[in-house]
Amino acid sequence: MGTNSALIVGRRTNTTQDLDRALQLGGFVVRQEAPEDVEVGPGLGERPDMLLLSASLGLQKVALLSERFAAQGRLPTTVVYPEGDLADLEACVRGGFDYVAPPFAPNMLRMRLTSCWERGQLTLAVEEMANAASLYSYERDLSIAREIQNGFLPENLPAPAGWEV
Repeated sequence: MGTNSALIVGRRTNTTQDLDRALQLGGFVVRQEAPEDVEVGPGLGERPDMLLLSASLGLQKVALLSERFAAQGRLPTTVVYPEGDLADLEACVRGGFDYVAPPFAPNMLRMRLTSCWERGQLTLAVEEMANAASLYSYERDLSIAREIQNGFLPENLPAPAGWEV
């Protein structure tokens, strides 16, 4: 993993404090933001490697914040953590997000986040390969179309008697 920076987005609670402490002990540089500060702030600050969002924000807001980072050229690995109701966490996990859950043991948390990051990198690599394959297929189709169009043209220009081209 890169520089090991993490941004925790959620209300300051015992859970976020435990998560912050475990991340720091795991070697991460941690920043915490309230959800409203991230949503309306002019910029999103420095690019974190890991984006940890409270599942209590709801799937829609989690997805929106994740997309907002991606739209600004940041591609952090997004992970949700539970605060209170596990139904919120379940909805986010069904929505495709990875998760971490308390108790937050520094080494286990680091291994889990590294695994999430590696899976994210693998997904990006697969998407890039699929895009490259699609581009190759498109270029091949264009080449075939070019050959067909060239087949319509005569090899030599006709030169009817009495005509000068």
